[in-house]
Amino acid sequence: MKLKVMSAVILLVASEAAHADWQYAKWGAPPEEVIKASKGVAKETDSETARLQSDEDDSALLYVDYQSGEYAFSGYFRFGDQKRDLQVVTLELKDINKCGPLHTSLKGKYGTGEVEDIGFTGMTTWRDGKSNNRIVYIGAMMGRPCSVSYHPLLSKESDGL
Repeated sequence: MKLKVMSAVILLVASEAAHADWQYAKWGAPPEEVIKASKGVAKETDSETARLQSDEDDSALLYVDYQSGEYAFSGYFRFGDQKRDLQVVTLELKDINKCGPLHTSLKGKYGTGEVEDIGFTGMTTWRDGKSNNRIVYIGAMMGRPCSVSYHPLLSKESDGL
């Protein structure tokens, strides 16, 4: 009996950890839930912003001004095109001159990370097991600011793997 209870507790803790989130936004949530969770701070993007911030798999439907310490960001909530569920949160640093210190701060928090040269700039990726998020820093390039994107490490699509 004790073994069954212990197994159930471990399973519950593991399933909770597998569904970590970003701040107030829950991975997999629809835009309306993210707006509600943000207490109305997250707003719908205009069509041009959505086009510029989206890719082939998801659309930037919501925008937020976000501040973390000395760093001010334009934040974009990207939702899957099929299910309209939150897939990625991307933060673009507003002051391009703070990209170096931001990268240093991220390395201080998450460690060295995996560094990759992607042409005009570099990319560093961290896997944060504590929050179950993958964090990707992309340096400034061609006049665009640097950015930090948060992705869930595990998703419902990875169930059963």
